[in-house]
Amino acid sequence: MVASPLAGQAPVVGPNGDPSVNADTIYALAVNPADHPEESSVLLLDDGIVVQQTDGTGSVTYRQVAQILNRDGIDAWAEETFGYDGRRQSFQLNWAKVVRPDGTVVSAEPIHQSVSDVPVPEQSPVYTDMKRVRVSLGGVAPGTIVDYSYTIKTIKPVMPRDFFASWRINTGGTVMRSRYIVDVPEGYKLRSAEHHLEVVPRVTHANGRVVREWSTADLKYIEPEIFAEADSADFLQWFSNSGPDTWADVGHWYAGLAKGRYAVDDSVMQAAREATADAKTPEEKIEALYRWIAQDFRYISISLGEGGYQPRMPADVVRTRSGDCKDKATLFVALARKMGFEAYPVLLNSDGEVERSVPSVRQFDHEIAALRRNGKWTFLDLTAELVPFGQISPSYQGGFGLVVFDDGSVEQVTFPETTAAENVRSSTLTGEMHPDGSFTGRYTEEDLGNLQYRLRSALAQQFSEKERERLRDALAGSVINGATGDSLSIFDGRDLKAVPKVEVKIDAERAARRNDSTSYVFPIPLAAAGNASLVTRLEKELSTRRYPIDVSAVVGPVTINSEVTVTLPEGWKAELPSNVHAVSDFGTYDSQYSQNGRELHMARHISGRDGVEPKEKLPELIAWLKKLAGDDVKVIVLRTGAAS
Repeated sequence: MVASPLAGQAPVVGPNGDPSVNADTIYALAVNPADHPEESSVLLLDDGIVVQQTDGTGSVTYRQVAQILNRDGIDAWAEETFGYDGRRQSFQLNWAKVVRPDGTVVSAEPIHQSVSDVPVPEQSPVYTDMKRVRVSLGGVAPGTIVDYSYTIKTIKPVMPRDFFASWRINTGGTVMRSRYIVDVPEGYKLRSAEHHLEVVPRVTHANGRVVREWSTADLKYIEPEIFAEADSADFLQWFSNSGPDTWADVGHWYAGLAKGRYAVDDSVMQAAREATADAKTPEEKIEALYRWIAQDFRYISISLGEGGYQPRMPADVVRTRSGDCKDKATLFVALARKMGFEAYPVLLNSDGEVERSVPSVRQFDHEIAALRRNGKWTFLDLTAELVPFGQISPSYQGGFGLVVFDDGSVEQVTFPETTAAENVRSSTLTGEMHPDGSFTGRYTEEDLGNLQYRLRSALAQQFSEKERERLRDALAGSVINGATGDSLSIFDGRDLKAVPKVEVKIDAERAARRNDSTSYVFPIPLAAAGNASLVTRLEKELSTRRYPIDVSAVVGPVTINSEVTVTLPEGWKAELPSNVHAVSDFGTYDSQYSQNGRELHMARHISGRDGVEPKEKLPELIAWLKKLAGDDVKVIVLRTGAAS
């Protein structure tokens, strides 16, 4: 059904088709939708062909043939979007058609095709001039087959000789046929990182080329699972390939691009002196420099020089008050050195995902700066304008970075990760309940570590009086439904030294509602505990579980503390729930309920952690979550002690 290519030669695919694949036979693999009730589509063919040259040029051709099973499948396949580097690559849509399983053509070509620049989010660090191709298909309906193929050719590699490609054999859905081909010159050193690979590649040598082909069939649908950790699942197969270069080669290449880019003229020094004028100590000056570049220079994606990796000169960045990640990092490094600090650029991936064993510059899409003080690194992201000095953006904590020294040598680093003891949200509500069920009090919330950015982002602007009123009432209402606020105290989200803390006075006319002649019902204003429906869903997976457990998806490395202290009217008595204490490998949970005289005290504490646990730990997770669900008390009954 998928013929092997000629020995030592990858199939050449173009608008006229793929000579190694019999399309009619592939279409004949169409399934009975009734046999796939959980899927909206199935892949009849998932195909990739990579042809790589020694100098880093080459091509990749992808083809997918998908059978549409229901209306959700229409939404997934009627519009296709492809991306490529407009300055260094060319894109060719070989075909995009809609057919029936018997081969009858419904639509021979797209009804619309457009090419546009990829929009750049303000916080997104992008190196290359990416283009987006959008293709709209007509006639897509349940029972039809979408068949498309496209080729991206690399005309000028970002880095000479550089190569990187990856392939997932399991997609999660049904795949009837899967094939991946990598064609490289004879003697080309191909590095590979394999994960649970069961498919053995067929290797052929001829005509000065080596062709590796991974082919398999009948890959089954994989039922999604709660808290699944896919990367550690031994039944999921994927791999990555790179060329012969090492991380040291990447470092030498980037150092060559950055050479001479750390020079600063009088205009740059004068601007830096003005920006740090209020700082007294060297430590204060370097922190002021960081804040200035991170917040006062507009982020903009600029592709200049060698593939957009070559930074602009500091004078140009200061003059325009704008730059991308490498521009900002280079400016900071240059000025930090002038201040007597040891500073260097760091290459990384903004989501932390790098395969260390297959070096390639194509795994990087971001650049930050690093200071070395007393033999230790302090990492600084000059595009993360709300991240305090010395802290790491959550997206790449624990990820891989490459510190590049001026001589081209490198140091491989792992970015530090914050723990549950550092990522803390603490909320307190104190006040008085009145005999009519109304409440007056004060609410305080403080967020630290990775949890601070929700507050910082929300408060990183100037508020008008009307906006402050709306913010005040919204905060009060989020604590007690229907409450209004007063005396709001907030911080400037852009003040990187400010403690992320908010306070508001709360007035709630109906904090507690009348239950009967001798009691009120008071909704507990505490962070929610467990979820009984989640426990039920997990119990259904006990006998079929396949994935390991992603511990960070359960609670994560965070600590949530919430505490309520209410002074009740004289003679009132609360019906207290039982305290709960639950400890497991997934986290710790404590709740406490007490009344001392008129003072009612309620508190909940939960902390989690990071890591992966085997699927065999699922019963322990369920038992722990059951204890939490048992404490999911929504209201507390307050007995008044007398009929009214």
